[in-house]
Amino acid sequence: MRPNVAETRDPLVPELLPPSVDRMELNYRTSIDPSATPPLLSVMVSALLFAGATFTARLLFQLQSPRFTMALLGSVVVLILAAALIAWTRKRIAPAVFMATGAPILVTTLLAPASPVFAWVGFLFGVALAAKLAMDTVYHAAAWYSADFRVAIAVRRRFLAVWNPGALDREFRPGSNEGSVVRVREVGEREGLRRRLWLVIAAGGACFAYQLLFADSLAGSFAAAMVFSLFNAFIAVWSLRSFCEQTGTTREQALAEIGQAASLWFGYNRHRTVAPGVMLSPAGSCGPRTRQFWFAFGIFSATTALATCYIALPLKTAGELMRVPAEAASRLNASSEIDQKTWSKFATLGQSVVAGLRRPVEGRLLLGFFADIPARWPILAIGLIGCVSIPPLAFVALVLAIAGRTLAHFGHSFGAESPYVRDITEWDSAVERLRQSRDPLETEHVWLGVAIETDSPVIMHRQLAAEHVHLMGSTGSNKTSVGVTQLLEQLIGPESSILVLDLKGDMALFEAARLAAQNARDRRGTSRPIRFRWFTTESDRSSYVFNPLSQPYLQGLPRLERTQILARALGLEHGEGYGRGHFSSQNRNALLKLLSACPDVDSFRKLHEEGRRQKKLFTTWERENASDFFSAIHMLANIDALNLAKRDRIDPLILKNAIDMSELVREPNIAYFRLPATSQAAANREDGKLAIYSLLTAIRQMGRFSRQIYIVIDEFQQLISTDLSVMLQQARSYGVGIIMAHQTQSDLCLPEADMTQAVEENTHFKQIFSVNDLGHREALEKLSGEALYHLAAWKQGYEAYGDGVLEPDVGLNPEDPFAEDAPANVTPEVGPRLRANDLIAMSARQNVCMVQFKRNVGYGQYDGFPFLIRTDYHIGRSAYLARLSAPWPSQQDAAGTIVAPFPAECFFYQIGVEKPSSTRQMPLPFANAQASETLPEESTPTVTNPPPSAGQPVCPASDRNPVAEALDSL
Repeated sequence: MRPNVAETRDPLVPELLPPSVDRMELNYRTSIDPSATPPLLSVMVSALLFAGATFTARLLFQLQSPRFTMALLGSVVVLILAAALIAWTRKRIAPAVFMATGAPILVTTLLAPASPVFAWVGFLFGVALAAKLAMDTVYHAAAWYSADFRVAIAVRRRFLAVWNPGALDREFRPGSNEGSVVRVREVGEREGLRRRLWLVIAAGGACFAYQLLFADSLAGSFAAAMVFSLFNAFIAVWSLRSFCEQTGTTREQALAEIGQAASLWFGYNRHRTVAPGVMLSPAGSCGPRTRQFWFAFGIFSATTALATCYIALPLKTAGELMRVPAEAASRLNASSEIDQKTWSKFATLGQSVVAGLRRPVEGRLLLGFFADIPARWPILAIGLIGCVSIPPLAFVALVLAIAGRTLAHFGHSFGAESPYVRDITEWDSAVERLRQSRDPLETEHVWLGVAIETDSPVIMHRQLAAEHVHLMGSTGSNKTSVGVTQLLEQLIGPESSILVLDLKGDMALFEAARLAAQNARDRRGTSRPIRFRWFTTESDRSSYVFNPLSQPYLQGLPRLERTQILARALGLEHGEGYGRGHFSSQNRNALLKLLSACPDVDSFRKLHEEGRRQKKLFTTWERENASDFFSAIHMLANIDALNLAKRDRIDPLILKNAIDMSELVREPNIAYFRLPATSQAAANREDGKLAIYSLLTAIRQMGRFSRQIYIVIDEFQQLISTDLSVMLQQARSYGVGIIMAHQTQSDLCLPEADMTQAVEENTHFKQIFSVNDLGHREALEKLSGEALYHLAAWKQGYEAYGDGVLEPDVGLNPEDPFAEDAPANVTPEVGPRLRANDLIAMSARQNVCMVQFKRNVGYGQYDGFPFLIRTDYHIGRSAYLARLSAPWPSQQDAAGTIVAPFPAECFFYQIGVEKPSSTRQMPLPFANAQASETLPEESTPTVTNPPPSAGQPVCPASDRNPVAEALDSL
């Protein structure tokens, strides 16, 4: 269980992640630490230490007693077997098998009697480790390069089908054209890699056979090892040269790409991020990769030094020369130009070393030995240089001979002009990989950004979006362009329908929804465009018709139920209590009377006409107490796109394409309502509520379908009312997720309604882009949880001078008070997980926000703790500005739309009358009588009834048009 105080600010709980996390195809590449690559000096020093340790072990074996030798071997074997047992219990099978088998063989080889055969057995073991390191480097680089977000997921799958460890091109079939480019390029390169691997192994085996059969001497071992190293160097140079000639790259570029692969091996994911979607290396995490390198390099260096370094000559043969100096000297002299007198000095040195078990060897004896050797100092220098330089150079030559060309090939294939790389944003590629993943659970997530603490991807399960989302940020914090738009574009798909209420009038949001509907794809990547319609009350803009009272699912409801729905949608329910309950009941009574008197009402315009015509239906007292109701329907009756119905006898295409909320339930649809609060604020607020309640009523009447429905509300505070909390509580049970965005926390607290508690309790995902309110910032600090911090403190003495200046007498370097030698005390302290400075910095940065998963779902196992993420624009700035300045669709671009205000001549055209001679708009049916009487006489049209032309609808004579009735009354 997680402790009460977290040790870090990373809220992810890896133990709770689903088992399928290893099969994720998101494969985000974490940052690379270039400083992790070991410098050349450390490699050379390490080679010297490895060789020195080997010589020391051999010397101890030859000079000590058999009991000590057996005790040493037994202790080493016991330690190795204990480490193997620990690895086996932790289910690390490969390291356990290696330590249980290969490591004892290596120890026995290093401590075996001085013989070139045993030395070469260890050398071959080091060669095998270096070859495995080279192959693992190739697999690691292949996984890293193909994880580039610019690479299509299909290309990556085919690429990894070739370069996965042990993969045998399983995704390709004979005669298949799919992935032919990848097959030709990568399969051929892999075959070349295998040939070079077998060439190196064959060369090592040939050198071992030569040493075993023909040159059983130390000088022969040196020659064979040097030939093997030079052969590897030739293979490396030849393969890189052929690569440069084939691709047209320079040698410097190829070497730079190989250096990049080395940085990847040591520096990728150095902080060991364990998070969903992070690219997992086939070679393991950063720690095991580094240990593998040093282990392979150490074994190779130690075993190579036994066969290549002349400095080992006295130490290696001292014991043997002591026992049989004549035989050993003759055997060694056969392959050496050093005379018999020199080898007798070797024997003397061996005797002196053995005698040193009882008394130290005098320094003059050792110097005297070297003084009698011809060309003594060059031999000593060659031995020392060979001990340090030959092992690392031979190791580099071997690795480059196997993997050098392939690593350069990877860097070139995924370069700027690569056929594998597309011009695509990171966001688009991440969304594509989530949608087309073979992991069913991964396809149910949406991309949010990258966690700042761990540099890992952050994805959210769609179920949290279905349980309401709360976004908040001040003006200019990218709340809409980054938060709302990115969620909207990812939720649009064949599996969902979306109702967008834009109370800000953001053209970029409109274009994002329109383009996402046009380019919608299912989870298999197949293009399936979705129907997109829009509604607006702004004048001179095209709009589809949305008539709430003409919705088919509303007509079959009882009058009382329709009254309750319309009263809530129109904001006529003011709540219970003295005063508010009275006016709420009066509004309901007035609406119920009108619906009872006119049961076939199909628009607010018709409802308003009935209210004016049936004057005896309401008393003066009732009209005064229900003034909110009469004012609301009078205002809504003036919106043409909200009132057109069948009885208006308009173009059937307009009614056919009218927004019907039942279509959002039956099939994927997007309905976009542009209702800017800066114009017609009261009417737009009512229009938004009408759209919401119409959708909820359609779902309740038709039943829930398999698809999810989302309601996106930008500038949510404009719709706040007392009954909205009930909608938040009930929408989820209808299969509707609400995504609400507004600016500050105070927006939710209005005099008529406080929605703060309702929003906090009914939203399961929160995203905050800025926190500028002091009270809200303090609340977020408390809600972020607690973390453990380590504070440094120290004491500093000061000395006062005569001029009043205080100078530190002893102590710290003011430029680095936290240096290792600083007398500082570290004290643990419990504090908020997110402090005030974090929230202030977050509010100031354009691409940083805070997210909170209030429930663990899918790969979002964060235990409800908030944390900071980096989320950027999903499109370039130029594309965003183009969307922001895009023109509104014209009536010619979308069939079935009207332009508000809807001109009266459209009615005349449909019923077969001539247009009025004046261009002044004719009065609508709900206009008052005084306004009609003031019209000039020349504006009265001359009505004729020519026969309708072909294709025009014929209106029955018994069904009068309301506009014609208004004209007749003039």
